Amino acid sequence: MVLISDGKGRGRPARLQLTKDQLTIQVPVMSESESDSASPAVQEIDLKPRTVTLQRAKGGLGLSIKGGQDGNQVVPIVISKLMIGLPGKEDGLR
Repeated sequence: MVLISDGKGRGRPARLQLTKDQLTIQVPVMSESESDSASPAVQEIDLKPRTVTLQRAKGGLGLSIKGGQDGNQVVPIVISKLMIGLPGKEDGLR
């Protein structure tokens, strides 16, 4: 599990699967009415998955990932940047 954030708020949990040719990202999503009324703890439990599979293009996947473990410090792994014109941006990540 990793956290994916748009940099404007709290990160959302996601699952990543990376192979040589593709990255699959599964992000839980809720309907707008569910997210308005549910508490944060309930939101974490009642989520439906959204899966985005990116096929590697000539220029790569089109995203930057940062975070992880550095010595004694562990920080969330996040997608920090999406590049225009490459699969990360064109295939529905935001």
